[in-house]
Amino acid sequence: MYLLCFIFTLICTFLSTNSTLVNKNLTKQELEDLEMTAMEECRIKFNIDEKIIDDYFNESTTLPVTQDFKCMLTCQDERLGYVNNQVINWDLMRVAQNIYYQDYDNVEKYVEVVDNCEKNGITENEDTCDISFQITECFRKQYIEQGLEW
Repeated sequence: MYLLCFIFTLICTFLSTNSTLVNKNLTKQELEDLEMTAMEECRIKFNIDEKIIDDYFNESTTLPVTQDFKCMLTCQDERLGYVNNQVINWDLMRVAQNIYYQDYDNVEKYVEVVDNCEKNGITENEDTCDISFQITECFRKQYIEQGLEW
């Protein structure tokens, strides 16, 4: 009986983990739902106030630099498949940009953000939470510089 429960738990964990990964077959709404669910789960996990999340979406405010906020971003990126063991999946980010902005006349500019951030490089260091923060900083800066909606 214990073995059966263990196997069931492993299967459920596998399915729930893989179901949150971004893929090219998602609709824009499904992608938004996945990203917002992951953000909310990670926000709660790292005890991030909702006001900080509101500020995150407001390009006129600076990004918080607390360790918990950085770890929340990494938690979200890992759940979505954008980062895995400190390896950044730039191709998957391009897929997400194409899904989000497929109806925009300037979709190529949104994909270019990913290209620019990949080329400019993210500094690898021992702080696993810092990688997603650097990605977010780069994306945000690129969006603002190119006049794109953040």
